[in-house]
Amino acid sequence: MRIKFFAALLACALPAAAAHAAAPAAATNKSVELNWRETRIDKILWSGKINSFSIQNKLTIYISSKGQVFSELLRNGNVVRQAGSDKPQGNNDQRIWKFNDWHFEGQTLVGLQGFGPTGARRLSIQFDGSYGNCHASIQSGRTSGAKTTIATYMESGVQAEVLSETIEPPTCAVREGNFFGH
Repeated sequence: MRIKFFAALLACALPAAAAHAAAPAAATNKSVELNWRETRIDKILWSGKINSFSIQNKLTIYISSKGQVFSELLRNGNVVRQAGSDKPQGNNDQRIWKFNDWHFEGQTLVGLQGFGPTGARRLSIQFDGSYGNCHASIQSGRTSGAKTTIATYMESGVQAEVLSETIEPPTCAVREGNFFGH
């Protein structure tokens, strides 16, 4: 799907977190694995260089017996990285790639992900009545008032304007117990 711009994605979602329901009992002590590929074209802010790359993502989630959500995101692909003396120095605290604010909205588990100063995603995992099967969707957007989506590369901290993005529909699998083995 082409990047969708949700002007109030974070502004609307984050304040409502306190009103979200607890994890349904049938969802607890389960692990969920999602896999998807994203393809993006972006422009490095400091150099103007245009990059095109594809990344495979694997998100593993565990919903504990207490309803707490734990997650791990692994990403790999052909990302073109800036290196050597061309890499800008400074504060790279904007590298926020983990999903936060995990909460249930009925039978749907929702997580939010910031990926730079203005980029954001909403991940929705809808479960069937038994919580044995799932379907996931990802929506990308930017923060309220932002004219462009600025992402931050995970490893280098380099910032880039997202020119286009395609996210393949995620595969989704549920398993009893803890994928993390704890």
